[in-house]
Amino acid sequence: MESKKAAFMGKITAGVTHEIKNVLAIIKESAGLMEDLIALSKEDSIPEREKFDRSLSRIRDQVTRGVDLSTRLNTFAHTPDEAISSVDLNAAVVQAAFLCRRFARLRGLALEARPGDDLILVKTDPLGLQMLLSVCIDLMMSVVPKDATITLLPTGSGGKRIELAVAADGSAANVSGEGDVRDCPGWSPALEIAGGLGVTLEASGAPPRIVIHFP
Repeated sequence: MESKKAAFMGKITAGVTHEIKNVLAIIKESAGLMEDLIALSKEDSIPEREKFDRSLSRIRDQVTRGVDLSTRLNTFAHTPDEAISSVDLNAAVVQAAFLCRRFARLRGLALEARPGDDLILVKTDPLGLQMLLSVCIDLMMSVVPKDATITLLPTGSGGKRIELAVAADGSAANVSGEGDVRDCPGWSPALEIAGGLGVTLEASGAPPRIVIHFP
């Protein structure tokens, strides 16, 4: 029943995101037409011409951002399509960072995916993996200080895994964190999700770190 609910929500979300992209396409087309009309008009025929140009530029930028957001959401909506499928860990961390970046920003943190160039494929439940990454990101956010950057690094050599850690560069380079994720209430749910996926979790503190190991 739960899988059917997830599939239904995914189907509806995917349909709505397609409609949102259609709306954005119309806005982009209309803004482009306005830009063309302004460009063809005489220099002094439109009062506050520069303000119009700036506003249309902002519209264009936000439409581009909206298309990216809806595309990412559409990708996530299709996650429940298959219970088990081949997942590229690089794509998985990029998607997880996108989905959780706003929550990090609200806590004064940064979230950064660092995918590699080569495919790192695993057979797993795509939706379950995104749930696990979200829980692990939340655990990291609960123990790192403000202004820290949490990184998600997939690795294929020496065993396939995803490491969540504090950035080793930038202003957060020397932070040790404020606790151990294993002491957080969310650690047990993370272990439960990991067990359901057939993966193992490794964690440490000072600085905080979580590693998801794939068989």
